[in-house]
Amino acid sequence: MVEGIRIMPGSHVRLDLTPDQVQQPGLPDGDYVLDGLLRDANGDLVELPDLSPIACPRPVDTHVTSGFNMPAPHQPLPRTIRATPKGNSPMARKKADDYDPATDTVRVKRHDLARLLLQFRFLQAKQDSGRWLHMHDYDISFERLADAVDAADQTRQGRRWPGPDYRMRCTTDPLYVWPEGTPHDGPVTTVHIPDYGSHYVLDPTSTTALCGFVWAPEEGTSTNNEATCTACRREHQLAHHLHSTEQ
Repeated sequence: MVEGIRIMPGSHVRLDLTPDQVQQPGLPDGDYVLDGLLRDANGDLVELPDLSPIACPRPVDTHVTSGFNMPAPHQPLPRTIRATPKGNSPMARKKADDYDPATDTVRVKRHDLARLLLQFRFLQAKQDSGRWLHMHDYDISFERLADAVDAADQTRQGRRWPGPDYRMRCTTDPLYVWPEGTPHDGPVTTVHIPDYGSHYVLDPTSTTALCGFVWAPEEGTSTNNEATCTACRREHQLAHHLHSTEQ
């Protein structure tokens, strides 16, 4: 057995208070110990070098019949103390750059988001039929993420933008379950709802929009304008695309 010591980083500290330190907060006379984790002004843990014993078996024979030699035990190198000034840590900068508390949104790379969406659809295609509900629950979030990628691509490419990337969307494959009447094949009617914009419906008498928004019959008024709801416009365009690929 080979024994020794090694230097390992740690944030745990144990500090014996001096008599002066005991008197300052008005503690009764006695012995006191501060025991806990050391953090900087940002709340990040400060790593301190700490000695700890180490023991490992001694190699019986460094020669191995396969022709390889047994490597020497690895000794971790000591790490330096990392105390970062307040507001200047990488995490603090990342929070400031990537998160907007006013809108509760995060900033991510367009390329990273697109890759994740494409990989999700690839894995989804291997699932059983009827396992994914279009424009319901989780799918609504995935459609919004795909909207963000399409908007970013359109901004980057300008007039060269070929249109939405439908690889990130639901298809007519049996694994996707669509709401009744969709994907539709025909015209839509625009209905305006006060304080909630205008939406597309498949039937002028319907009170359910393509995006899933529902209202009372007396609230909606038919118009000849395009819907202001981006989700309704996206669903209408997606339906045209799906039917055009089936022909």
